[in-house]
Amino acid sequence: AQGYLLKPFNRPQLLERFRTLKSAPDSASLSNSRKSA
Repeated sequence: AQGYLLKPFNRPQLLERFRTLKSAPDSASLSNSRKSA
């Protein structure tokens, strides 16, 4: 899952993907949550 995270996805698409995974409002939030968890 980290592989696609680094890929240049579209901003809206990124938010949608993150929202589906961890309900994260921003990629930074998801990154932090991933490292914390």
